[in-house]
Amino acid sequence: MCGIFGLIVPPGTLVSYPVFEDICKQLFILSETRGRESAGLAATSASEKGIRIFRKPSAPSELIRMSGFKNIVQDCYGPMGNNSVPNPSAPACLIGHARLVTDGAQTTDTNNQPVIYNDLALVHNGIVVNDEVLWGEYDDLERHCEVDSEVIVALIDKLTQEGMPMDQAIREAFGMIKGAASIALMREKSSALALATNTGSLFLCKAQAVPLCFFVSELYIAQKIASNRRFRRVFGTCEIEQLKAGQGCLVDMEQCISGYFDLKQPEYIDLSGNLSVSQIGRSSTEKKSDQLLKIKKLSIDIPPLKRCTRCILPETIPFIEFDEQGVCNFCRNYTKKPVLGREELEKVVAPYRSKNGEPDCIVGLSGGRDSTYTLHYLKVELGMNPIAYTYDWGMVTDLARRNQSRICGRLGVEHILVSADIEKKRRYIQKNIKAWLQKPDLGLIPLFMAGDKQYFAYAHKVRKQTGIPLVMWCSNPRLENCVFKSGFAGINIGGRRVWDISLLEKIKIASYYGTAFLRNPAFLNESLKDTLVSFYWSWLVPHDFVFFFDYIPWDEKIIMDTLRREYEWEVDGGTTSTWRIGDGTAAFYNYIYYKVAGFTEHDTFRSNQVREGMLTRDEALSLVHEDNKPRYDSLAWYAETNNFDLDSALRVIDAIPPLYYSH
Repeated sequence: MCGIFGLIVPPGTLVSYPVFEDICKQLFILSETRGRESAGLAATSASEKGIRIFRKPSAPSELIRMSGFKNIVQDCYGPMGNNSVPNPSAPACLIGHARLVTDGAQTTDTNNQPVIYNDLALVHNGIVVNDEVLWGEYDDLERHCEVDSEVIVALIDKLTQEGMPMDQAIREAFGMIKGAASIALMREKSSALALATNTGSLFLCKAQAVPLCFFVSELYIAQKIASNRRFRRVFGTCEIEQLKAGQGCLVDMEQCISGYFDLKQPEYIDLSGNLSVSQIGRSSTEKKSDQLLKIKKLSIDIPPLKRCTRCILPETIPFIEFDEQGVCNFCRNYTKKPVLGREELEKVVAPYRSKNGEPDCIVGLSGGRDSTYTLHYLKVELGMNPIAYTYDWGMVTDLARRNQSRICGRLGVEHILVSADIEKKRRYIQKNIKAWLQKPDLGLIPLFMAGDKQYFAYAHKVRKQTGIPLVMWCSNPRLENCVFKSGFAGINIGGRRVWDISLLEKIKIASYYGTAFLRNPAFLNESLKDTLVSFYWSWLVPHDFVFFFDYIPWDEKIIMDTLRREYEWEVDGGTTSTWRIGDGTAAFYNYIYYKVAGFTEHDTFRSNQVREGMLTRDEALSLVHEDNKPRYDSLAWYAETNNFDLDSALRVIDAIPPLYYSH
């Protein structure tokens, strides 16, 4: 979920201070893509013979301009002699963290990393999903902050205090935790830095010309630093080695020599029922939302709507027409596409399959049920070696992040996370919501989600950075096609993907938005450039990804049974649906559609299932009755997170004349 990194320069190494400081800065800057909400570092102190820390709720690129950063890096380097080498009596070692916030607000200093516990300093990438359970089991451990990472260092401290060697203590701690964890650990007065991972998201890089080494969370970051001309003049070429899932190492700070050890993988138990948020424990943000949520009922009284007699689409769907038998045009024009099957998928992946265990495909992992199952299937059923990729734009919920950690930790899958400037993205959402509320228009609702469309761009970028051409996409166009979203903007895309529609239709949709912006200048805000970039990547650029569910049948029962049994997959206790529960925007826009038009995207999803023969019409009607119930806690979270007043927004939405009264 975050970016961790570190640098070791043994005493006497001929590395000048400017180069040392520059490497430190580059480690922060390149790791910023994985987290921008806070940053920090822990470093050995040449003057105090201990560990000093510096952390702030600021982006890494901001932290490295602060005097505190320069002071701690200078102190780590040691006195500068004529040769500008580190103090020969002590190694220079630091570990750093670029944080994507999950548990614990970054405004509380102790919630930021590195986490300090007695004489240990730890940085952690991932999420421990059973930290509350572990704190309860070990009541002799003292908790100081809200972050899940603290339980790792607390367990390691307890075990080493009892006389256990560091490598064994780390092994035992990893056997207790559930979720994803890649860590780096320093101890005062120790001459070794500890690294360990259960996902493979750690890369150790050793210079060949001088005894210097560094580690990072992604291969691309390692390659960028190793290929820097200035650095290469100092330490020559670099040997880059990935710590495999289930592997740890102790790096000798005096010589940069590594000793490796295996981690004991945690045992997972089968679950007999659903896990809910309340059973596992919510994040502090979710708890705060619950506290702020006013206990009330939002009354949505939808009159009986005329619906298709074959599917369940209502009369308020844009472009819908019914024949004499009451069958809608979407059903009449629907062509059932055959699922190509596992054998065809095997043919597709065969040319890319790795023969030596190296990564051979990229999976877009949202933390939702379909992408999680896809990652499982590729790794377990097909024996591929995937890398998971996530673009976090600020509306990926903590529930989704925990589910990402569950499967990556269990399968030992490297997870590349690209984090947007989340504060900025949420500000864009806020401005567009406030603009929309001035002149509500159902055709403009997709603006609320425009910020996430750059996941297409970064998927292409990650493919280029890793050199892995095969990208597996986990959305399900045959079921998830929500024709009404573009329909309200005057375009009937039918069953087509948006990038496959005609140029004239693309011009028409752009014209619709452009006209709306001129009528409502509040949309001409700082988010406009982001919106245009998102339009380019989602509507104009064809995507040559492999769509997993074009090959493997989508079966909700098989998917959910597998995820609950194998990964303790978490569901949202506030809804019976398992679709979109990791998407922080869905509850809000679906509330608007339901209140104004009498349906949500669940109606189109279930209708597509009916057409595919997965459900009967009566079953679909029964399901959407539950699916469409407003998720009150999710509405409150969305408003709080994006800093707008929910009550005021609901009053505007409730005042919009419903479409079902005009039919």
